[in-house]
Amino acid sequence: MKRPLTTLAAVALLAAGCTGLFVGPDADLDRVAVFEHVWRDLDRHYSLFVVKRIDWDSLHDAYAPQAARATTDADLVEVIGAMLLELRDIHVGLSAG
Repeated sequence: MKRPLTTLAAVALLAAGCTGLFVGPDADLDRVAVFEHVWRDLDRHYSLFVVKRIDWDSLHDAYAPQAARATTDADLVEVIGAMLLELRDIHVGLSAG
């Protein structure tokens, strides 16, 4: 009777440890997804692109590859921060804790 329980426990641990294989990476940790989320939120809600003559789509094209190359959260913060500076808006900023 101990053998089936041990096997079941081993399978459960293996499955728990391999969830990234089956369901993909955690979206919260995907730096590209974070970049895209920030860019998309601003695209939808920032109202001064036309007034400031900012081509937001071209900024996406410039900064998305940099976000994809970010290997740490700090790198990603630098990329997003630089993109936000392009808005030249003192009301928009980024702080990382």
